[in-house]
Amino acid sequence: MENIIANYGSISESEDEQVKMPRKLKSYSTEIKLKVAKPAKNISIHGASNKFKVGRSTVRQWMRKKKQLHKIA
Repeated sequence: MENIIANYGSISESEDEQVKMPRKLKSYSTEIKLKVAKPAKNISIHGASNKFKVGRSTVRQWMRKKKQLHKIA
């Protein structure tokens, strides 16, 4: 433990009390969701998530909701 403190400096109470800012949620238009869901079905979820910089679970959700998204668009 002493080596860790020596490498990172001293541990003070102020470091423990840092306030973390909440994450900002990204919102995507219906067009974008459909644009991502289409190649995900043809190629792969992983490939589409990498191409469009969206999480795989998000792509899966959009694929499940594809029919609803078409009605909205």
